[in-house]
Amino acid sequence: MQKSSTIFGALMFLITGILTYLNLAKSLPVNLGLIINVLISAVVLAIPSAIAFHFGIKKIGVKPTNPKILMAALFAFFVGNSAEIVFSLREISWFLFAAVVIVLSYLAPLRLLKPKVNQE
Repeated sequence: MQKSSTIFGALMFLITGILTYLNLAKSLPVNLGLIINVLISAVVLAIPSAIAFHFGIKKIGVKPTNPKILMAALFAFFVGNSAEIVFSLREISWFLFAAVVIVLSYLAPLRLLKPKVNQE
């Protein structure tokens, strides 16, 4: 895998881990089970998202910079989270939320990182 995909996966792991922990720590007492739950959900979301991002980068053929990788990770997570809220995906299954974020991880480079073409 490319270095950019590894960075994307690490950023997705951090974003997911931090935001999931903050969300769950409001309603549940902090214990080892909560921490393990957060780590597992971060890994389950980060690895397939990094693979999807790799294929998206491969399709457009552009090497993204670190700020653009961060922007793509934030885009995929927060748009996925917005879709989860609108369609109540987590009430059905957490894996639907993960699937949406993985698809958005593939689409992020196609939409956000694609080079601009001057049409004259």
